[in-house]
Amino acid sequence: MSEISSTEEKQAVEVADMNNLIKDRVRGLLLGLSAGDRNGGPQRLALLLILYMLKHKEKCHESMETLWSDYYQKWYRNGGFDTGVTFIQIDTALQLNKATITSPYEAAKQIYEEQSKGKFPPEGIGNAHRNVVLSMTVNNPGLSLTAMAVQESVLTHYSPKCKQIAVCCNVLCRALIQGKTWMEALQIMYDSVDTKLLTKEIEAMKIREIIKPFLEPKNSLHKKNKVTPTCFKKTGWCVDAFRSALYFVDTYTTFDEALSHSIKFAGPSNYCPVLVGAIAGCKFGYDTVLKSKELKHYYNLTPILEDCLKHFVQGDALFDKEQNLKSITLLNVLDKSGQLVADLWLHTLQTKKQTKS
Repeated sequence: MSEISSTEEKQAVEVADMNNLIKDRVRGLLLGLSAGDRNGGPQRLALLLILYMLKHKEKCHESMETLWSDYYQKWYRNGGFDTGVTFIQIDTALQLNKATITSPYEAAKQIYEEQSKGKFPPEGIGNAHRNVVLSMTVNNPGLSLTAMAVQESVLTHYSPKCKQIAVCCNVLCRALIQGKTWMEALQIMYDSVDTKLLTKEIEAMKIREIIKPFLEPKNSLHKKNKVTPTCFKKTGWCVDAFRSALYFVDTYTTFDEALSHSIKFAGPSNYCPVLVGAIAGCKFGYDTVLKSKELKHYYNLTPILEDCLKHFVQGDALFDKEQNLKSITLLNVLDKSGQLVADLWLHTLQTKKQTKS
């Protein structure tokens, strides 16, 4: 009897520890994203995505166009900012071509096909900035994380590279939330690269080549040659931002170091630091973000983020008796999206200058 009791107590402690780890990393992700977002758009779009998921719960994948029309577009047309050029092009196309373009998916596809013929195809990192929070859902019985990330991405970014990198960021953060080590999470992300998404094996190989050096021991000569700041560019091209973000999170041993060096590297642009904040927040945890000097520029949004996070990780039983991960968050959260939306609008309508104080 005592042996059974001892085993049950040990299992209870293990479950409690894992619950705390999941909560810590979920909260770290969103606050980290906020810390890395210097201009305001990504964290607001991420919050809108979360509010949409809270409202639609397990059916959130069934009406992604509603996410665009009732959340993203409404916010943008009522004072939204810092969305990126592609987002603005989608909204403009829908306004000017109502007879021929009836959905953001159609607009995104048309813009991608037209601009891909030129020198600068629409392959920014904006979709991954906002939808990396999909990883926080842990389980959605309606659709896989990959499919969710793709569906959300193509509201604005039709490029196969954009879709794949968004999937990579979500898979990486999902693995960290589920308790994997950094190296384990990198391997899971590497294995997730899908030739079906990228249409050509050569494109999949290029994405894997970005990730592969980070899987090697820190002191390996190959890694030192392949992973250095001189290899990176400060652009918003999804490939550049993704590679740079992995470098800063992999290289530095604290949240503050990773984010501060990425901000110094990127300057005022909102490219790799947003991903660094989200991924590093997942890796290092909530407390490190909350204490970070890099979060203070958005102190006025922290209460909203915290309120949202409380409901996103609501509930104690994240595991069943066999320690299988339950479908947490979306199916059993307390839905307070109405008040959260009202608070979000209030902050959104502040000027950009006030927000950056």
